[in-house]
Amino acid sequence: MKLEQMEIFYFVALWHSFSSAARHLNLSKGYISKEISNLEKELKIKLFNRTTRYVGLTIEGEAFFNNCTKIVNEKNIALNQMRDFAGKPSGNLLISAPPSICENVLIELLTLFYKKYPEITLTIDSSAVVKNLSQYGIDIALRLTNDPDENYVARKIKNFRFIICATKNYFKTNGKPKTPENILQHSCLIYSNDPKSTEWKIGDKTIQINGIISTNNSIILKKYLLDDLGIAKVPNYMVEKELTQGKLERIFLKEECEELPLYAIYSSGRNIPLKIRYFLDFINHCLQ
Repeated sequence: MKLEQMEIFYFVALWHSFSSAARHLNLSKGYISKEISNLEKELKIKLFNRTTRYVGLTIEGEAFFNNCTKIVNEKNIALNQMRDFAGKPSGNLLISAPPSICENVLIELLTLFYKKYPEITLTIDSSAVVKNLSQYGIDIALRLTNDPDENYVARKIKNFRFIICATKNYFKTNGKPKTPENILQHSCLIYSNDPKSTEWKIGDKTIQINGIISTNNSIILKKYLLDDLGIAKVPNYMVEKELTQGKLERIFLKEECEELPLYAIYSSGRNIPLKIRYFLDFINHCLQ
């Protein structure tokens, strides 16, 4: 059994995809498939349940994945230490972040980061699912939360404020709610990734909302918002451009809405790889 085969297996299991593993490792899909078959023959066990649409682990595969995770992580730690001795940040940086952060914040920043540090390759896991950093080989997870996991280091980047807004056309047709309670007479769009998606806190009042549309996808929500379908409570980073361009209009400017902190979460340790330290400094500087 070769270390390369274990690494190939790890990434196929991690992404549930032969194609994704091939792209990440810069290998052909045929080679990936061949090495997995050779590994299964050598171990005399079936590691994956495969269909045309999905690649899942068997019970034996799950156990093997846990062991391979430790080996791949140790390999990456060793490589990162050697690269850091050279004094230049390099290697692959795996960042996990919710889709709304990826679509509205990271999409611009990572272009700038790569141009500044071209020897760091980037893998982006756009997912609202909070994953185990060690198991999935995640270097940094960006999370909007009031309660970051105590098992990791959590560095606060900034607070994002929620705002309530709609298009001018919507307000022209339906009028503006004059009090928080008036919102109940309007069509509301729910961003379900908000931990309090149906509780709209406006000043000292909390309004329980029944939305006409609910989605965890910020692109879909913004589309319906800009199509004049209703009022939404969203984090300000999602609609900054649209507010500046006059496409959306805020209401209840004098009342305070909630704030939610963005944390960069990473594994603790005495030797934090340069690629992580440089990214933390970069995003902290850009978002201040």
